[in-house]
Amino acid sequence: MASYHQCMLFYTDRLNLKRASEYNYLSHSDCLVINDVDDARKFQMLMEALNTVRICKEDQEHAFEMLAAVLWLGNISFQVVDNENHVQVVADEGKIYLLGLVGCYIFDDFPATNVLSKDIYR
Repeated sequence: MASYHQCMLFYTDRLNLKRASEYNYLSHSDCLVINDVDDARKFQMLMEALNTVRICKEDQEHAFEMLAAVLWLGNISFQVVDNENHVQVVADEGKIYLLGLVGCYIFDDFPATNVLSKDIYR
């Protein structure tokens, strides 16, 4: 079994994770740091609990992918176009990482960007 540190590095790299302060959803909470809470230890306990209840590694990865996608979604910027009748996604880091997490890549970008814009507009 991989060490906690290896696991943390794997997810950080695999999901392109940044510091908590770099995510809009988290940075607006005013509680990025909670006194006397060891986030690293809490993550280690979470991983141990997931293994204890026998959630397979693949399902664990999918859960973390979904969480990362939500974090990256909060960093996507939109701009109004067409006399405020439509919005479009601004090309930014959040969009690129989110599309990668949901299985769309740069060469597939145009349709995925349209879907993001239309779903938000509805």
